[in-house]
Amino acid sequence: MRQALWTRMSSVLFLVVLGAEPAILPAVPPSAVPVPAIPAVVPSGPVDEDKPIGVLPAVVLPEHHHPLLEAEADFLLWKVRRGNVPVLVTTSTAPSTAVPPPGTLGQNQTTILFGGSTLPFDEQVGLRAAFTLYPVADGPVGLQLGGFFLGRSTVNYSVASNAQGSPILAQPLTTPDLGPNALPIAIPNFGPDPGFRGDISEQVTSNLFGYEINAVHHYRKIDGYPQMHSLGGFRALGLQESLVQTTNITNLANPLNNNLPLNGVPVRSVRIIDSFRASTNFYGGQFGVRACWIFSAVSVDVWGKLALGVSQQHVIRSGESIGSNGDRVAAGVRVVSSNAGTDTWNRFAVLPEVGLNLGYAVTDNIRLRLGYTFLYLSSAARVGEQIDTTVDRRLVPTTNAYNAPGAVARPAVLRNSTDFWAQGGNLGLEITF
Repeated sequence: MRQALWTRMSSVLFLVVLGAEPAILPAVPPSAVPVPAIPAVVPSGPVDEDKPIGVLPAVVLPEHHHPLLEAEADFLLWKVRRGNVPVLVTTSTAPSTAVPPPGTLGQNQTTILFGGSTLPFDEQVGLRAAFTLYPVADGPVGLQLGGFFLGRSTVNYSVASNAQGSPILAQPLTTPDLGPNALPIAIPNFGPDPGFRGDISEQVTSNLFGYEINAVHHYRKIDGYPQMHSLGGFRALGLQESLVQTTNITNLANPLNNNLPLNGVPVRSVRIIDSFRASTNFYGGQFGVRACWIFSAVSVDVWGKLALGVSQQHVIRSGESIGSNGDRVAAGVRVVSSNAGTDTWNRFAVLPEVGLNLGYAVTDNIRLRLGYTFLYLSSAARVGEQIDTTVDRRLVPTTNAYNAPGAVARPAVLRNSTDFWAQGGNLGLEITF
């Protein structure tokens, strides 16, 4: 009897806690043991009428917050791959009457003064910046705009003879009819006749820049794993280079002879300008990933990107010879009628980039960082690769063979492409809002 009574009491208590209506108990015989009073269960706090009393609330996980705006800026100190340039200037100890002429490549007395190797571009200084905006608070998708540029790197070279034309200076070349040869810039004499005095300068420039637009996905952080990001979007990269060669030649003969003509007319002096400008513009789609490990105030950030697209390569060649008599001819030595003008071609290219940053959180919103970046482009037009070293003297207006019949179309239009890379360190900061 007592066991049945406690069973009924337990059922009533359970139903009261759950907020259910207890069933009506049958009358207890007077002889039964009296039932102890059961205190009413009153919920604490406001009661939500839409939820039954006694139902446990759902477990709410803490939200993952990230900033609405991320701003990044870096100071860059990079090196770019050196470009090849053919031999453009030589000197010689050979007699002025030597055949082939002094300064011709392959002679024991010839010394290379400029070209024939890679150009020693110095480290280039630049800036890089990126801004990532998350339109929805704590939303996983953002829009990123970024770009960088390196300041122009320049290689300058110049050499000049004395007033008597020493030392010998020359432009080496290969002629279709005579083979290896050279055109004099400075030479003391031509046999019994006075020679030339002269100078030549070379200026080579290079600068690199790029920009990108990406959609960025910010993944929820999982304990034990790095914070992950992915991106996809548009990537552009530009490489611009130039090579300008300026030559000044003065005829020492008095009275004037025909050793220095311009368009068949003897002149006292002439200035010759050969200009090459090469540009590469890469456009393509890209995707990438980024992983960040955070150890208190210290962070390690690693990223990789890969872009696939088209490399548009553009070369402008121009030449001009200006005589002391005021005459001008639209041809130099390296650029004449056979190769002057503009040329454009396209190549499929890949553009990968990898990098590493070590960061330190100064405050909750500011992080300093030091890192390294390597960037590679599979196809680019380098300016030195566009110079044809074979030249037909019959197309050069400062030679006595100019406009002679039988000329061959050399120098030719070259469409040489090669790979390119840039790498270096960065020092910067990240600011979040």
